[in-house]
Amino acid sequence: MAVSESGLAFGEALMGCDVPILARIRNLSTGGYAIAADLSSVNYSIYDIKSAPAVLLNGPTALTIAQVWYDSLQGANFADFRWKTDTVGYNFLWIAPPSAFYVAGAPAAQDFRVQLRIVQNDGRTIGARGNLRIRATDQPW
Repeated sequence: MAVSESGLAFGEALMGCDVPILARIRNLSTGGYAIAADLSSVNYSIYDIKSAPAVLLNGPTALTIAQVWYDSLQGANFADFRWKTDTVGYNFLWIAPPSAFYVAGAPAAQDFRVQLRIVQNDGRTIGARGNLRIRATDQPW
């Protein structure tokens, strides 16, 4: 799932597989791309959106900034096959484990919302979210 600066994305993944969550995030104060030194925390939450209202399944859970943030854009000009949004690239990458999306007794396809809450050192909060469908099928190749 890739999130551009619009903050909304849609993706699909296979049940039981890692899910790469990619985003390009700007610093709200400077307008430049956010770097790790700009940030005080990064958290994710995952919601089951099959039901209304959406149900929180996981989170908010802290991520280690140094493990998910790049100070320069990655995957420009489609150099990373996971980034299909545009030719600019991303500065956030979290490989979400299958356990983050676990729902006991889930049907063959399940819909989720992944929500990121990024807090800058100056206290300003950046939000990004995207919808994701996890399906239980054989890999298409």
